[in-house]
Amino acid sequence: MRALLLSLLLLAAGTAHADWRALAVAGTPTDVEVWRPGVFSVSTTSQAVLVVNGAVTQTVAGESLGTLLTPDGCLLSLQRNGSFVSASTCPHPADNPFGTSGLNIVSYARTAGGAAFTYGELGSDQRFAYTPSAADAGLWTPLLNDGARKATRVADAARVAGVDHALFGLLGGTGTELFWYAGATSPRVVSLDAGVALLEAELFPLEGAAPGVLLGAQGGLYRGVLGAGAFEPVPLPPGVTDVTGVVLTPDAGTALGDGFGLAAARLADGGHAVLNAVPVTRGADVGRSWRLNSSFPGPTVPAGMATADLERVRCVDASFCVLTVRSSTGNNLLVYSNAAAPSFGAPAPLTLDEGEQRVLDLPAVDPDGDALHLEAALADGGTAALGLDVAEVDGGLQLTVRAGAVCAAASGSVELRAADGLAAHDVLTRLGVSVRDTQPDPRVVLTPVDATGLQVRCGEGASGRLVQPLPTGLCADVAVGWTQLSGPQLESPQLSGAQVEVRTVEKGLDALLGETLVLQVSADAGSGNAASQVQSLTLSAEPFVALRHRTERPLTVEGETVGVFVDLDNPTACALSDVRVEEQLEGLDYVPGSARFEGAPVDAQVQDGRLVVTGLPLAAGARATLGFSVRTRLLGEGRVKGEAFRRSVRISEAAAPSPEPQSCGCGGAPAGASAVSLLALAGLLRRLARVRG
Repeated sequence: MRALLLSLLLLAAGTAHADWRALAVAGTPTDVEVWRPGVFSVSTTSQAVLVVNGAVTQTVAGESLGTLLTPDGCLLSLQRNGSFVSASTCPHPADNPFGTSGLNIVSYARTAGGAAFTYGELGSDQRFAYTPSAADAGLWTPLLNDGARKATRVADAARVAGVDHALFGLLGGTGTELFWYAGATSPRVVSLDAGVALLEAELFPLEGAAPGVLLGAQGGLYRGVLGAGAFEPVPLPPGVTDVTGVVLTPDAGTALGDGFGLAAARLADGGHAVLNAVPVTRGADVGRSWRLNSSFPGPTVPAGMATADLERVRCVDASFCVLTVRSSTGNNLLVYSNAAAPSFGAPAPLTLDEGEQRVLDLPAVDPDGDALHLEAALADGGTAALGLDVAEVDGGLQLTVRAGAVCAAASGSVELRAADGLAAHDVLTRLGVSVRDTQPDPRVVLTPVDATGLQVRCGEGASGRLVQPLPTGLCADVAVGWTQLSGPQLESPQLSGAQVEVRTVEKGLDALLGETLVLQVSADAGSGNAASQVQSLTLSAEPFVALRHRTERPLTVEGETVGVFVDLDNPTACALSDVRVEEQLEGLDYVPGSARFEGAPVDAQVQDGRLVVTGLPLAAGARATLGFSVRTRLLGEGRVKGEAFRRSVRISEAAAPSPEPQSCGCGGAPAGASAVSLLALAGLLRRLARVRG
C-alpha cells in the first residue's frame, strides 16, 4: 500500500502539457508496455506498476524484468527467476509456480498479440524460451541452450504475416549477434558489422513475410529486413550520435501518410532529442527518414530530464507513447500524446492575372512537433487555366502557381495534404485560385498554308493535307473555309476546317507537275473577327530524273573546243514533255548552234551564264542525251553542272560528281568541234580506201 501511495503522489507531482508529461515512479525504469491510449505498465528495479489515465491502479513489489496484462486486467510482473507475480489485489493463480531456481532472466519481449519471449542465463548455459499467450504466462518452453554467447537487454518481438518473431541481441566471440526466432523454426544467427554497439531493436511488419528491423546503436540507426542481407545506416539529423530507443507503428495511418515512429537519441553536445519517423506513402519506405521532434523538450519537460538518457520507447498506434528515463529519482517517465493534427492554417485565396506566375510559401504546423508527409496537387484533375510546381521546404511547401490564357474569368483550387501517421489526423484542405481575363482576344490573322505532302505521283495525281495555322488564345471556335479559284480541278473544290485533305481529278504526272493551285482561305471567329486571303500552291514532286555529265576530254586545255554530253534518265512510267535543262558553265563558253538532243538540233540560249534548253521530251522509263560544245577560257579549269525542270519544279536529283572525260563523243549526236573532227576522220578513211583500191 505504501508503494501505491508513493506512486500516486509522484504522478500527481508531474508536469502536465498537451504534448509531453513528466512522471515519476520508484526505481529506475527498465521496460515499459503500452496497452492502449492512457494505459501502460512500467517495470523498474524495485517494482512494476499499471497506470490508467495518469493514476497507478496496480503495483507489484520487487524488481521487474517485464510485464503482462491478462485478459481479466491483472498485471503480471516477470521476476528474475522466470516466474510471473501479480499484485495481491489481483485475482490470479498462486504466484511463482513456474520459476526456475538459479535462472537469471536478462531480456524480455512480447508481441501485440500477447506472445512473450525471454532470454536468460542458467549457470553457464543460455536459455531462450517462448510462451504463446498472456493467459499462459508461466508456461515457458525451452528452445535453445547455448553457453557460447552472453545475453544483453536488447530484445523485441512482433507478429508478422501470422507468425510470431523474436529478436535478441547477444554477445559472442565475433561481437554483437542477433538471434532471430520465427514461429516453430530454430533460431537463426544474424551477424552485425564489427564495432556496432547495439542499444535497441524494433521489429515491424512489411509487405513480405519477413519482418523489418530498426537497430538503435552507438553511432546511429540501422535498418533492414531479416534474412535479406546487411543492415543499412539510416540518415539522421545533424548532431545526432546515438539512438537509444526506437519504435515504429505502421498501419496506423492511411495512404496519405503511414509509418509513425518515435526514437530517443543522444546529441554530440551531450544533450538528448526525440526523433519522429517521416510518414510515407509506400509501405516499403517506413522508417527510412527521421526528423527532430520540434516540441521536445519544450517548457513542460524539466531541465534535468533533458540531460538524462532516454531509453525504452513504446507506443500504441500513433496516438500515445511512453519513454523511460535512466534515473531512480525524480521524473523518470515521459508521456507523449499525439493530440493535435497538422495544419496549413487558413491560406488566403489566390488571384492571378492570366499569364501570371506566383510563388507561395505555405508553412505546415504540427503542435505536437511530429514529422509530416506533405503533398499538393491541382484539385479534381486540374484545369488548363492553372499550372503547379511543388517543392518541399523546411517547415512546409513552396508552390509555384501559373495562370494560363483564359477567355473568361476562371477558377480552380490546389489540394493541400498533410499526415503525421495517425489516420484521424489526415488533413485535406484547398487553396482557392482565381484567374482574371486580362488580355484582349487576339485577332484572326491568316498565315501561309502549311502544305504537308501536297505532291504529284505518277499515275496517282496530286494529293495531300492543307493546314491553316490559327493564332493561339482565340476564345471562340473559328470557322475555316477553302474555295478553289484556279488550277487543276480538285475532287472537292469547297472544303471546311483548319485541316483539309485535297486530291486532284487529273492523275497525269506531266499535266500536273509545276501547275499552280489557287485557293481562297477564310476564317471567321464571330463578332466581326474574320480574315480571308488567297493562297497559291505549286504542285511538286520529289526529284526523280537522274542527270549525269560526260565530256570528250578534260576541260583543262586553254582555248580548246570540247564536247559535253548530258544523260537524262526518267525511271517512271510517265512520259514528260517540255522539260527544261539549265547548265551552269564555269570558265567555259557555249559554241553557238552546237546543241543537239538525241542527235537533232535544238535551240539553246545563254542567260546569265547559264545555257538553257527548253521543250525537251522524256519518254517513260528511258534515257535521252543532250549534247553541246564548249570552248575553254584562258586561266583556270572549266566546270559544268546542270539541273532539269518541268515548269518551275526541279525534277533532277542532286548533282553528280564532276564529269569524266570520254574517249570519243558518243551517246548522242556529236556537236561542234567534235562533229568536225569525226567528219574529217571519215573523209581521210575514204581517200585511203580509194588509194588502196
